[in-house]
Amino acid sequence: MKSLIAFIGSIILLLFSSCEQKGVYVEKEEPKPPLTEENDFTFQTKKDKTVEVIAINGKGNYAAGVPFYFYMETPYTDEGDLKDISPIFYGITGENGILTANITVPDAVKILYIRTDIAGFGGMQTYQVPEEGTGTVTFRGPSPSFISGTRSSNLKAEEEFPSIAIFPETVNNVYTFYEGATDSYNGLPAYTTQNPKPAENTSLDTNGSPLVNYKGIVSFVDDMVSVNKKADELFPELNVSFKEENKYLLEEKNNTDLVVTSANGAEIWATYIGDGGFSLKNENVSYNTLCYFHYPAGTIPDASTIRKNILFPNTDPECTPSGIRVQLLYWDGNKYTKVFPKGTKIGWCMIQNGYGKESNMAQHPNRFSEWRMKILESYRYSLAPMNKEIRAIKGFPSEPSYNQFVGRFVEELNGTIYGAENRVTMSKENGKISDDDFNDILFFTTSNPVVKPNTDINDNFEDTNNKDVISELCGTLAFEDMHPSIGDYDHNDVVIDYKYNLIKSKETAQLNAIQLDFLVRGAGGMRTSGFGIELPQINKSDIANISENVIYESDCSKPVFIIYNNIREVFGGTSGIINTYPGTPHIPSSPKTVRIDLKTLSAEESNSITVLAFNPFIFVDNRGNETHLIDYKPTTKNTKKFGTMDDKSDGVSTFYRSNNGFAWALDITKANSSAESWYYPKEGTNITEAYPGYTNWASGNHTNTSWFDRTNGIEENLYIPPKNTEE
Repeated sequence: MKSLIAFIGSIILLLFSSCEQKGVYVEKEEPKPPLTEENDFTFQTKKDKTVEVIAINGKGNYAAGVPFYFYMETPYTDEGDLKDISPIFYGITGENGILTANITVPDAVKILYIRTDIAGFGGMQTYQVPEEGTGTVTFRGPSPSFISGTRSSNLKAEEEFPSIAIFPETVNNVYTFYEGATDSYNGLPAYTTQNPKPAENTSLDTNGSPLVNYKGIVSFVDDMVSVNKKADELFPELNVSFKEENKYLLEEKNNTDLVVTSANGAEIWATYIGDGGFSLKNENVSYNTLCYFHYPAGTIPDASTIRKNILFPNTDPECTPSGIRVQLLYWDGNKYTKVFPKGTKIGWCMIQNGYGKESNMAQHPNRFSEWRMKILESYRYSLAPMNKEIRAIKGFPSEPSYNQFVGRFVEELNGTIYGAENRVTMSKENGKISDDDFNDILFFTTSNPVVKPNTDINDNFEDTNNKDVISELCGTLAFEDMHPSIGDYDHNDVVIDYKYNLIKSKETAQLNAIQLDFLVRGAGGMRTSGFGIELPQINKSDIANISENVIYESDCSKPVFIIYNNIREVFGGTSGIINTYPGTPHIPSSPKTVRIDLKTLSAEESNSITVLAFNPFIFVDNRGNETHLIDYKPTTKNTKKFGTMDDKSDGVSTFYRSNNGFAWALDITKANSSAESWYYPKEGTNITEAYPGYTNWASGNHTNTSWFDRTNGIEENLYIPPKNTEE
């Protein structure tokens, strides 16, 4: 009992002491950093940067409508899979092929990662964030290689195509109709590191990509953006359309091989799009070989003996340009011809890492892989029964077996987009579960007359694609509530975590909505504090709808939203000081999400809006007594005067600046919403005692962007919630 009374007594003493500090101007001398001589330093831990992204297609033309995502960390795993993280910016190129991206970047972030989910413009790039000025990043995929005009002008009226067996001693029956697929050097197929230049009369470039103009069957489609966007819509990275209840779509009965139904037969072309791992050099999806085979309708080919014709020797998107189109050829038993007869079905086969693997090493490109061509387990077929033996070799059940390719006919394109899965479908291969997103090779088939897949599976798909892209920036806001007096400067009177989301249309990059997530973590002040935010870049006329859990002050000159009239409401009305004294019970709070829907903004207007302009503030004891971040203007409801007591602001161009170099509000950014939030000073502890690096940062060494990291703080001077505390 005595210990309980002593504990209660210590709490009362602490609260009484706090009342003296929080309720009146503090006369005692507190540690203070020296006055900074730079009046333009705003104590921000983030900055706005402008980056121009230029998209150039394989023909060298500026490309409009290409989407780009910006991240503060690599968005890919080591295996090349896309992580579940949000970008900090999303936009698409304009008619001039340029995207001008205005981005808020934390000071500690020195590198941005930029990617596009549209094939044909190269892989992900890193961008070094400059201290000053605008940067430029150019995205351009590989350009096609052309056979010289002299040779193409001498084409025969009816060309003959070679029939070359690749490693004829193998049992997998792989052929090519490209000239030069073998050369005279050491008898090795294609080109080797010893002889990297193409042999005379070859039809492939040094990377294994078909040369445009080869015998009239290889051409190049200049503008692939609309096709590639549709491919990303149908086969997005890490999509789960074929998991669980939809896996029946991969069974033999739903096979999507092409079938020729015209009495006069049909000519068929395949255009290379890319692959789902093209944004990162990935061993699992690089150097694959795409083949096709044909067989009579109503039959099931033997996987090892069916003639497999190489269509794209190397499907690495850094080697084969998006837009290379090749005409498929029909093998009549003696020669290749251009017309597929009625009743013929066309299937597909991927050979994992079938090209570019001399000695099976990625650094030894420019040849077919003898090892990969020989082993059956490297093959993936579009017809389920042909994969049974492969599944058995890998130790997976052969029943049921699954199609490894899926084709979806697209009416507006009058053709079929195919996606292939590299891993064994519905399995766990090499310790990793198959993602079954079916985009490890993407290609587009057209024909004359129209040839469609054997089965139309489109009606089985519910449109679950996210039509919006949500970018985010997160951090912690920490306020002192004594402005224009300094107070104890422990920066825990109001502590709020935030997540600012800009929600844009994926199709147009127009800003549709702003979502604001808040979590009050601490209330170290005894005064009554409310919290609001102004969005100065948004016109009031742009607002279409506001969630009901917020007060919209429409009489302000700019949109102002009151999130809390009293922050204590999230703690269930608990009085006194909350979550600033170590060793006292931690009181959890309730998060709050506010959404502001917007009317149509242009992409250019949308790209100019940054979260750095967002203007959060507290108001203390009455609505007009506002405290903002340094040099952020008060709202038109503010009644406070500047240039009094410890405030040296002029109220015209400077705001909330103290006469000793302090700020009354700090915004501490963090990498993402799952990262650790800022540990603020415990009750009555000046921030300079909690984080010694603050003084140096505030007084001139603004490059010290990690002063607020927990590792740079004095642990005993921080408020650290008890373990397993959920905030």
